[in-house]
Amino acid sequence: MHKIAAAVLLLIFAATALISLRLESITFDETAHVPAGLTYLQKNDLRMNAEHPPLVKAWSALPVWLAGGEQPDYGSGSWNRGDQWTFGFELLNGRLGNQVRLDPSRLLTPARSMMVLFGLALGLAIRGWAREMYGDPGGLLALALFAISPTMLAHTRLVTTDIPAALGYTLTLWMFYRYTCRPSSGRAALVGAALGFALITKYSTVLLPPILILLLLVWRFLPDEETEPVGWKTLAGHAVLTALMAWGLLWAGYGFRYVAVPGGGFSLPWDAIMAQEFGGRDLIAWVNRHRLMPEGYLYGLAYALGGAARRLSYFHGELAVTGRALFFPAAFLLKTPPAMIGLLLWAVVAGLRRSGWREWTGWLLALPAVFYLLVALMGNLNIGHRHLAPLYPLMFVATGSLASLWVRRSGTPLARRVLAALLVLTAASSMLAAPRYLSYFNLLAGGGKGGQRYFVDSSLDWGQDLPRLKRWMDDQDVDRVDLAYFGTADPKAYGIDYRKVVMVHDFRPDDSPVRPGSGNWFAVSKTLLQGVYLEPDREFAMEGLRSGAVRRNWVEDWADHCERLREEGERTPGLADWLIGEGLIDRSVRHRTEAPLLTTWIFHLRDSREPDARIGDSMLVYKVP
Repeated sequence: MHKIAAAVLLLIFAATALISLRLESITFDETAHVPAGLTYLQKNDLRMNAEHPPLVKAWSALPVWLAGGEQPDYGSGSWNRGDQWTFGFELLNGRLGNQVRLDPSRLLTPARSMMVLFGLALGLAIRGWAREMYGDPGGLLALALFAISPTMLAHTRLVTTDIPAALGYTLTLWMFYRYTCRPSSGRAALVGAALGFALITKYSTVLLPPILILLLLVWRFLPDEETEPVGWKTLAGHAVLTALMAWGLLWAGYGFRYVAVPGGGFSLPWDAIMAQEFGGRDLIAWVNRHRLMPEGYLYGLAYALGGAARRLSYFHGELAVTGRALFFPAAFLLKTPPAMIGLLLWAVVAGLRRSGWREWTGWLLALPAVFYLLVALMGNLNIGHRHLAPLYPLMFVATGSLASLWVRRSGTPLARRVLAALLVLTAASSMLAAPRYLSYFNLLAGGGKGGQRYFVDSSLDWGQDLPRLKRWMDDQDVDRVDLAYFGTADPKAYGIDYRKVVMVHDFRPDDSPVRPGSGNWFAVSKTLLQGVYLEPDREFAMEGLRSGAVRRNWVEDWADHCERLREEGERTPGLADWLIGEGLIDRSVRHRTEAPLLTTWIFHLRDSREPDARIGDSMLVYKVP
């Protein structure tokens, strides 16, 4: 009976994901990921999107490669210089110079469908782990929470590394749990195999080795009746076996080849990455010099630690390139169904009341979550709730312990009714989010409509709503819009006639941007509406230099000041604020300089008018006064 119920839950999960993945345009990172995966399979060349391991992207492109119908332009300038964005854009949508656009779904749909298999594997791993801990009912409860999670449904449909990384974390920790139940060389090798798989999904999985070391120490000094103690000599041998297995699988993921780009003619830009200061730089350089790991892996790791460590992000009205301590806790609180949070807290309290701090399974679930979250809090990469994906399986497994309230009747009738109510409310949150799982926010945030007050980018707006914009234009008989779009999809490939206001990325830089005209329809992504990537400081500097209100050396001094603050981990001031603070301009000069700026116009529109239409949760449409 439990197997049938589990199969039904997985079938519902897969069907929901497969249906909804066809409703959204290509999201930001997919423009790089899908074409890169195809080039890995066709050319065995890792130049494209080298900042992520190749496994997930190659897996997503497998059906396209097997079909054999797509042939990228390997003679193009974008391929020769390693321009992943232009190369991917043209493969998905057609050459930039061609008026006829291709349908990106021909590549996107099969690639996304392959990603759903990662989601199904994650669901099976969650059930298997929880089942071993809490029996069949516990496994079924954990699986049910996974299957109705908006976060899992949102990202299992996309060609990104978040769900595969969550699978890597879950498999590794599950295999480690099984090892502690009955230590053996075979089970140590399975831990290594799971760890090796995890390492070639996403670079955040480099946290797993220190997590395993900490867990090993806790387990060794805090054994209980469910685990078998083992001597230090045997433990050391098993640890070496685990490390060797993971190391071997890491090399296998790169085809047992050190060089990322065979044949010469292109080299990964190591100099630009290694010129930056970041933790682990010298160690990466030493390992690379001795070729102990594949070049592609080491370059991507260096990029993740250095080049990608600081990105402009938005949180609750503030833009910054440094991390905010509340970013990820708030993201978890506002993008997780409240009833699911209630179930987690209940499971934690019940576990502490049952055995205090001496229960090994409690440490096994809690320590990785705390370690991962602490590292996230100390980092500067605050661009998406999706980076918390590895924590959710731990939550589902922990909540599986509550199944005993039903099976063993260990709880009161009231407790069982509360448990049932929380499960129903969690399911209701998922149904209300459908099919726009990516932009799900709970009632505490005001739903998807209110989410933009707190987060944008991949937590809300990843460029996914172009098909919905096209449907609105058709329904309202709107022929053309003025468009400010955050994303890498091609609006023309979705049949949208538009005038460019702002585009991120801008694949057609020769097309001059326009200011939305009176009486026109203006469609704007919420990420841009909150000022991310609008570059107001650059606009202010250019207008100030043009009008003579600002001197070039002032701008250079401000830029140097900001760079020093970033190196110290401090917030950076806007150019206008800094000039006023230094006494170089007054507020009247600021007002005159800001008045003609596009960013000023967009912010005024946002703050003074209600939108005339909402496109999904990621775009707004205004009738320009």
